[in-house]
Amino acid sequence: MKKGTYTFFFSLLLAGNNSSIGSNNTFENATVKHSIYSKNTIETNDLILKEITQEDFERYSQNYKTSCHIGTDGFINGYDLIVSKECDEICETYLVEKSSGKKSLMPSHFDEGLMGMLFSPSCNQFLIFSSYDGPDYEDYYSHRAEIIGFKVTKEEGLKAVKSSFTYKSKDWSIAELIWINNTSIAIKTYQEARWGDGSNLNYKYYKLDLNK
Repeated sequence: MKKGTYTFFFSLLLAGNNSSIGSNNTFENATVKHSIYSKNTIETNDLILKEITQEDFERYSQNYKTSCHIGTDGFINGYDLIVSKECDEICETYLVEKSSGKKSLMPSHFDEGLMGMLFSPSCNQFLIFSSYDGPDYEDYYSHRAEIIGFKVTKEEGLKAVKSSFTYKSKDWSIAELIWINNTSIAIKTYQEARWGDGSNLNYKYYKLDLNK
């Protein structure tokens, strides 16, 4: 993995296809002084997955809209925050306060780091998600995919971001994820090991209600 600091456009990034948009070394030496992830965050596997069709997933994807976009420079419009990704053997993604340079590590248990970050339609929540692309995950990790939710309050900078839940799966990897509305998401998943262009994969699609 190439060493450096990168800013990424996080909307929906496929596993193994983390393409850098540009580099930014402004925050390389900033100190991590604030954690947006609380050790008291609820870890739940009680959320119910409801299988949906590919057509359902594509419709949800086409209908998704939010005003909280992440620009090619990593800047989150409407907030004093920038998304920055650093890779040196493993990849780490940070939220950085533009005004102060203070940054906070966004959690991921996988060496490749985050696959994506996606705001809810109302902008008061966002999800980060990570995944390993093979069923041999037990050789390296305790789970195969994870989704972590955050709430965004009216406070300033990093203080506005507070973790709300963690959901992990040992059964599948994430190919894509999309918000359906402010309380539910849709996930495109696969159980096989991913090879080459992924043409070997048999995708399954699920709806996940975050309020259950």
